[in-house]
Amino acid sequence: MKLLTHLTLLMESEHYSDRTIQQYRRWVMDFILFHYKKHPLKLSDNEIRLYLLSLQHYRGLRTRKTEQCKSALLYLYRNVLGRSDFHITDETHPVHTPHPVMLEPEL
Repeated sequence: MKLLTHLTLLMESEHYSDRTIQQYRRWVMDFILFHYKKHPLKLSDNEIRLYLLSLQHYRGLRTRKTEQCKSALLYLYRNVLGRSDFHITDETHPVHTPHPVMLEPEL
């Protein structure tokens, strides 16, 4: 099954609105075309960040649209491609990891 068809069917089964489905399809298609039709699972984290940076800096998209694109990519990777550990890091929203518990040295 093609990736966009899978995305659409999954979103429809989860009762997403038609507008949301249409917009997510556009973002995913643009993402794939940006990387010359390379499969999303073959892309590195840097290539994903490059796409998001290009939206902001070269296309001049506002933050709200960029966040919408991030949501579409997160849905693609987590729900469609099954990468539950996938996250997008950037300068404005770093991934927070828990601090290790510091044990006091024994005397």
